Amino acid sequence: AENPYHTAPLDHYEVDMQGWGSTHFFFKEILTYLKPSLIVEVGTWKGMSAMHMADLGKELGIPDLEICCIDTWLGSPGVWTKKEQVADILKMQHGWPMLYFTFMKNVVERGHHDVITPMPMPSDMGYFVLKQRNVQADMIYIDAGHEYESCIRDLNLYIELLSDDGILLGDDYETFPGVTQAAHEFADKNGLELVGTRSKFVLSKNPDHVAAMKGVLQTVEERRERVAEARRRAGIE
Repeated sequence: AENPYHTAPLDHYEVDMQGWGSTHFFFKEILTYLKPSLIVEVGTWKGMSAMHMADLGKELGIPDLEICCIDTWLGSPGVWTKKEQVADILKMQHGWPMLYFTFMKNVVERGHHDVITPMPMPSDMGYFVLKQRNVQADMIYIDAGHEYESCIRDLNLYIELLSDDGILLGDDYETFPGVTQAAHEFADKNGLELVGTRSKFVLSKNPDHVAAMKGVLQTVEERRERVAEARRRAGIE
């Protein structure tokens, strides 16, 4: 297959390393704990979280690392409904967003075009393509639509592609009501225990993985509480 990075007109686009929650502690904890070779990211934007996972994967020496990024690169409803943002954020040309090339420029700039593979398509189409290839991912990161309907659909589809020994990480938990509702409903329906903190939630079919991630979250929360207590004391003294 043609390498998309080799023929892309990237000289015409600028590096734009902008994202949200792309270096959350769960990324490092999951990659260190699981060492996933195949990661599927559903919803990529400009590639910051994918590149962070690539950084971590290479630092950990994960063999045969592959990160498949599924996105339309057409932007989100939140951007399209703000007229002033459309041209500035989506970099429109001929009425079509150029986010895809911004993403590719970023990936090449960071030197991760060897492990990050773009799949420019809607999330349901990406699911069917991977399903037909009998893909079982070690890790799946869901960060696409923020609406309940979009999120519950992605969860229902992509859980089928998650290895029984894999981990699913979701974004926008407790920051978008539709995502939070979908995450809880999905976990309850499938008898899975949800491990959640603001902006991220974790699900796995493997109880040992769930226990490990609960331990990670508890450690982080205890550390945060110690820091907060130290600051309170400093303020008093």
